Amino acid sequence: MLPRTCKVALLNIGKPVPVLCADGSSFTSSIAGRRPVDHPVRLEPEGFVGDACAGRMHHGEYMRVNAFCLAHYPAMEEFAGRQLPRPAMGENLSLEGVTDADIRVGDVLRSPGGAVMHVTQPREPCSNVPRFLGVPGMLKWLVAQPLTGFYLRVLTAGDVAPGDELEFIEHGPAEWTIERLNKAMYQEIADAEQVARLLELAPLSPRWKASLAKLAERQQANAPHGTQTPS
Repeated sequence: MLPRTCKVALLNIGKPVPVLCADGSSFTSSIAGRRPVDHPVRLEPEGFVGDACAGRMHHGEYMRVNAFCLAHYPAMEEFAGRQLPRPAMGENLSLEGVTDADIRVGDVLRSPGGAVMHVTQPREPCSNVPRFLGVPGMLKWLVAQPLTGFYLRVLTAGDVAPGDELEFIEHGPAEWTIERLNKAMYQEIADAEQVARLLELAPLSPRWKASLAKLAERQQANAPHGTQTPS
């Protein structure tokens, strides 16, 4: 059954801050800077007011909002062997009522405050997540599940508040859930036919299309006699 709504359990806003890792290394990231707020926040086409991202590669037009499903936290905590902070993935939206298997590229969600957001791609696994959490192996584990969360672009500015019920006003193609796209990229490895279909998927971000096309090219080049085999 298609979800009609999902809930903003936590709205997380913040700017990049320095993080000191257990091994003595350090980095700067909004993963550590974002914290839950208790008030509405304006969402503009460039992202949430008061929010920022350290890496430009994670914050283009198609990645203005970072979302993660709370339903995935128990499995993450079992792997980590302890309770994890909220948000652990540096997400803007910690969502209840959906998982990566429910969300489709092309879904359009609207907040009661008038913000309209469009799901564009899975979140790309980031090495700063396990560094921030202090959980070695977390990155590979997230990809293997796969549990990544997803990005959204902003179609219409408006307000988003913790506790909001986001309404699905459009649904993307049934075939291409966030979970399915992650499997195509990291597990099953998309073949040329799948890539051709994905390149025609209008809501999918150009960045994700380019990555899949390069993956298929490498797969084709490495396949004996022109056949395609999983890498």
